[in-house]
Amino acid sequence: GAPWAAFLTWTSAELVNTAHRATVDALFSFWVVAALTCFALGLGKGGAWAVGVAAAAGLAFLTKFHLGPVLVGVTILAFCVARKTWAPLREILRPLPILVFLAVVVPWPWLLHHYQGRMDQDQEEIQALAGQAVQEGSMAKDALGEVLWGQLLKRSTGGHYGHANPFWYYLPNLFTFAAPWSLALLFALPWGWKKMRKEGDPLCTLALCWLLGMLLLLSIPKAKRVVYLTPAVPAVALLVAA
Repeated sequence: GAPWAAFLTWTSAELVNTAHRATVDALFSFWVVAALTCFALGLGKGGAWAVGVAAAAGLAFLTKFHLGPVLVGVTILAFCVARKTWAPLREILRPLPILVFLAVVVPWPWLLHHYQGRMDQDQEEIQALAGQAVQEGSMAKDALGEVLWGQLLKRSTGGHYGHANPFWYYLPNLFTFAAPWSLALLFALPWGWKKMRKEGDPLCTLALCWLLGMLLLLSIPKAKRVVYLTPAVPAVALLVAA
């Protein structure tokens, strides 16, 4: 099924469209998929695979802030609930993967805060030399706040970027996004659910948790665009190929 899954992925309308546009969404999707691929390959093994999950999730954060680690985390959490085991999650939450994740993520916000802090100092010196009342700069604080919670809140409310859409927005768009394999997906979803419930098939379980977990999570914030579903393309391909 792997060659079919690869073929279906690379002929998906949304992935082809995203890959030919000058946006970060293709790179972001790559790191999310890389993290979940490491998770799938490392089931029952941990070790280097868990570190791979952490590193890729960290790079997804650097590409699009919180959304990457959250999408990866929700998929893994849903998989653990469906399989009724917390062992895969415990492997990822060991000290080494956490340290690797922090080593990837922390330097960039710190450097941003440091750079903006230097600009604040320069601005204060200019005010002093000009004989003006020195006002404490806020660029460093504002920059760090934007990274840690500003973007998250703005995208949750939706209005800031003009992408506000209703909760059910992704349901009809899923079949545009998955074209030309949308018709097959209608049959693949119940088939995969049956395989998961009756046989406990790990691949079907992961693909369903991947697709449905992301679909549900992305439906909660008000800001919605079809391109946000791009990291779920391989899940569609896995189900249809299987």
